Amino acid sequence: MEGDLPRRAQKMIREWAQMYQSDLLKMWETQEFKTFPGLEWGVSMNSYPRVETVKPLKDKCLLVAFRNGVKKVYDCKPLLEDEIFSPLTDDTLFRCVKTDQGGYGISWNDEIDLSESELWLCGVPLA
Repeated sequence: MEGDLPRRAQKMIREWAQMYQSDLLKMWETQEFKTFPGLEWGVSMNSYPRVETVKPLKDKCLLVAFRNGVKKVYDCKPLLEDEIFSPLTDDTLFRCVKTDQGGYGISWNDEIDLSESELWLCGVPLA
């Protein structure tokens, strides 16, 4: 996705697209168009557990503990290719990760953050 949308709006759109991915692909293949529910600002498409704590690990991974008791490991290495996340190659900055107020995600600074949905959906459960 490209454009000048705020990062939070981009996350909502990605979440919406992920939710309707199979329907969107079918619509593209058949060219039978239909309407999907819209987005509501500030309302998550799904309810994901909020983040309780985050701890940086080796190899640009994070240990994320959610409020429902589940712990997952999130690999940040694929993100580093994105210009927005490239500053995280600096280990000092990477280790500054913190949980956002309310547990709706994590952040390193005002420009670099991840939502709870991204961490929940793409994190690997701790065995």
